[in-house]
Amino acid sequence: MSSIRLRFCSFLAVIVACTAANSHAQEPLGATPAVEAYLQKQMKLRHIPGMQVAVVRQGKLLFLHSFGTAYLQDSIPVTDSTLFPIFSITKAFTGIAAVQMMEAGKLNPADPVSKYLDGLPQAWRNITVRQLLTETSGIPNILDNNTGQLIAEDEESAWKKLQGMPLLFAPGERFDYSQANYLLVGKILDKVSGKSFMQLVREGQLGPTEMSRTLYGDDGAVIAHSARSYAWKPEDGQDVTGPGHYVMPYTVYPLPQSLMTSAGLNSTAGELARWVIALQQGKFFKKPGSLGLLWTAGRLNDGSTGGFSPLLNGYALGSPVGVRPSHRIVAPIGGGRCAIFIYPDDDLAIILLTNLAGSNPESFMDEVASFYLPDMHSDTGFGFPEASKALHAEVMRGGGYVHLMGILEEARRQKHPILLGEQDWTELGIHLFSIGEYDDAVVVLQANTQQHPQDEHAWSILASVYELTGQTDLAGKAHIEASKWKKETEH
Repeated sequence: MSSIRLRFCSFLAVIVACTAANSHAQEPLGATPAVEAYLQKQMKLRHIPGMQVAVVRQGKLLFLHSFGTAYLQDSIPVTDSTLFPIFSITKAFTGIAAVQMMEAGKLNPADPVSKYLDGLPQAWRNITVRQLLTETSGIPNILDNNTGQLIAEDEESAWKKLQGMPLLFAPGERFDYSQANYLLVGKILDKVSGKSFMQLVREGQLGPTEMSRTLYGDDGAVIAHSARSYAWKPEDGQDVTGPGHYVMPYTVYPLPQSLMTSAGLNSTAGELARWVIALQQGKFFKKPGSLGLLWTAGRLNDGSTGGFSPLLNGYALGSPVGVRPSHRIVAPIGGGRCAIFIYPDDDLAIILLTNLAGSNPESFMDEVASFYLPDMHSDTGFGFPEASKALHAEVMRGGGYVHLMGILEEARRQKHPILLGEQDWTELGIHLFSIGEYDDAVVVLQANTQQHPQDEHAWSILASVYELTGQTDLAGKAHIEASKWKKETEH
């Protein structure tokens, strides 16, 4: 199986789901039936046991609702006071703390890290504070990317091993997500502030916004009224749409102090909404340019931005960002479970917390926002790959993707054929799949094989989707075609 297909299968596997989740009967603030129905649909599609959602518009909490179950074993429902671990959203708090130190004249983002910390490897000394914060330093991860555990048996050994490892690339050459970057940021903040990092966050952010329930702690801590994290595991021999059961991933941060700059906070959607409002209103900063500094994507050496995906294509001081022509986003995300999307130009923010590993709410946050910003709705083509926007608009005018083949044939008859490359068709199919339009995704990927019948990758991706939607006979046939054209290419 090709590495491209492996990555694609992994992507699909974490977003496909089919069992129902029950909505809690608690009366929501700003109840909006369409928004609630959409969120419940996503819970059903993705197997999400429990969810909290808040919407902030023009400095006010517009919508607050809790859905589903916080603790499956005892059927404990999610309420507005249920705490959720927010994982790497914690980095956004670290970014604010860093900017506060910059305002105080104690930290300069352009300074080399060696100005603040002694005894570092020679290769690290000219790395800037900004490169640490924007994940562009080239320093390897202190956690194993496959297991999430330390690269050595204890903190001291891991730190020593890390310092002996070569840089992955020249500082500023590319984006690479490494927890070691924020470990170093924490060491710097401790030194320049004269306080522990957690004290700095409590005094500078949690206290002023009365976030009294927001606290640090992993799964090893006893946290009252907290949601437990789950993952969905299909039964042996079944694809992810078939029978399965929940399991409980156990997340204990191996460096409870040193890595609390990276992850570890627990909060509620309501308290995070207050934090977003305070942030948007400049209450954490004294200078008018500080918020812009916080939310500006780091630039690589060639002037471009680097990030996790085409959607989150940049990384600012503590947060991924989406650099795009309209409705730009600042998007702290955490653990494949939680996301905050702030739309600075629209004075809108969505906070969405879940307790399912792999729910990846960032993949449908724009669609939630579209209930408040209608031009962002998927029917308009917003968020779709640029190469396929015109086709999507035409398909929607023509009654939907069920009519795609007819639309393509009519365009050919009129001698204005719709010409998309194999990769363009694939990206369109992936996008439709990611927002839960599985039938439409299959139609698009079928069209891809008709437009590019001798392309092994087109058949391979279609086979993957057939497998994940339980169409095993069709998957087998697509695999045969993929193998056939792979052999042709090799010869």
